Amino acid sequence: MAPSLKRDLVVGLGTTIPAGSSIEPMFVSVRDAAKILAESPWTIRDKLARTLVVMASIRAHAESLPDAVLGHGPKLEKAIEGQRRRRAKQAVRPMAP
Repeated sequence: MAPSLKRDLVVGLGTTIPAGSSIEPMFVSVRDAAKILAESPWTIRDKLARTLVVMASIRAHAESLPDAVLGHGPKLEKAIEGQRRRRAKQAVRPMAP
């Protein structure tokens, strides 16, 4: 029997779907989309940049985000103080001859 000339379609994350299979991936990478459509990855990115996004999906995503924590907080205050100490040490060091 002659070897098949069909090639496997590689669909990222180590998953390979045999050519002619009825299984269709839900998502593909830009690189794979370019191969499937016989276009360059740049062309695919350009087309995606002009894609419109449904406003309801933006709202749903925004509502799923955690609440913002406003103010400096202790971590930022510690980082600022550490930066001040480092700068003070550098200012006092004698320069090497």
